[in-house]
Amino acid sequence: MSVDFSWNTAMSVPLLKLSREERASGWPASFSLKRIALLQYPDLDPAEPGNWRVRKSQDVLEQALRQAVLSGGLDAVEKANLVEQDSVARGDDGVQRIVQGTRTVETHEIAALALLNWFNEQDIAPSEHMRAWFDATGASFAVLWKEKNEKYAHPGEEADRFTERSFLEGYEDVTDKVRGQQRTQGQSPVRREEASPERCAELAGLERFKAADWIALTGIGLGKFGHYRISTEGVRFLEWKEEEREAEGNSTDDQEQMLRDNDVPALSFPCTADELIAFVDSETADGTRFDLPMAFRLALSEMQAATGLRESHSSLALKKSCVQEKEKIEADKEPLLKEGQNRREHIRTWVEWCARNIKEDDDTAEELAGRVVQRAERFSIESERGPLSVSSVTRLLPAGATGGRGRRPGSRAKIKSARRNKH
Repeated sequence: MSVDFSWNTAMSVPLLKLSREERASGWPASFSLKRIALLQYPDLDPAEPGNWRVRKSQDVLEQALRQAVLSGGLDAVEKANLVEQDSVARGDDGVQRIVQGTRTVETHEIAALALLNWFNEQDIAPSEHMRAWFDATGASFAVLWKEKNEKYAHPGEEADRFTERSFLEGYEDVTDKVRGQQRTQGQSPVRREEASPERCAELAGLERFKAADWIALTGIGLGKFGHYRISTEGVRFLEWKEEEREAEGNSTDDQEQMLRDNDVPALSFPCTADELIAFVDSETADGTRFDLPMAFRLALSEMQAATGLRESHSSLALKKSCVQEKEKIEADKEPLLKEGQNRREHIRTWVEWCARNIKEDDDTAEELAGRVVQRAERFSIESERGPLSVSSVTRLLPAGATGGRGRRPGSRAKIKSARRNKH
């Protein structure tokens, strides 16, 4: 077992009496009752008379553990340990001398998982050293795994197969670390920022895409991502193994879905641009999402059109969806104006956005302009000439913004017009 900082800290607890081999081995799989009591209630200064409460807690816990073991309420294993013991012997010359020796002592030892379960039953909060031991041996994870299974055992609740798989893999990872082993392939490193437009345009000119190009475009490196494995050969779903499909508790529906998961198409390198896009846009088995930068998609469709290549149906649909998505984003985004005065062209763009997004069906131009003025006052937006007015906003409204409806009958403009005609 590997030695870590938590183990070095635990070894400093007085009276543990660890041998050189035990110190070098790291966290063990089990501890004796005495050592459990010492680690749960460490007495850092045994010579201090005032620490009698700590020593009392050690004695109480050790007796409680022994009673639980003898009554069958706590699983333990019997071990024969060699301990040093000095004895007095008389030599051939008749002189008594102290002889260093060893003797065998039968002790009970408790494994980490059994002790953690017993602590939970007795509502005992583990100490810092105990928590480190539970974590190092995987006991903490095993208890979480048990609680999770009990939770999904209730009627009406169902465990997700991928969640169960992740829990089991996490437990195996912890177990491997305790054994000093390391998995040959870990999680994929992920780059958060997208590739630059220039890099996307460069990659769009490739005829075939390899693993390095995949990493450059998706930002997902080699390794395990979700329930997929990314390698130099391609991207594929981690198939359900026979022992997973036939595990106890799996229904026929579970097994059917697992077999269908295994049939999900993989992406093999090198691949074409159409194969890459089709794989990224397809539905994955576990909901894992892969994506490509919009700049790459646009550059690819433009390059195909410019070179006169016959665009496949998927490429045409992709180009149309990209353009529509870009236009929708730009149209739905409200122009950002600063508080105070803004240039006239910026005001015009903002008024046009308001006309599309805050207009009601039966609005006249005057009513719509009034609503825009209210929004401007709320956000302290002004033109270069000062606060916006209904008349100035009306002049900025795009043609047909209100469907050709002008002022309602009886409006002030109509009354003024009638007065001029009368004279």
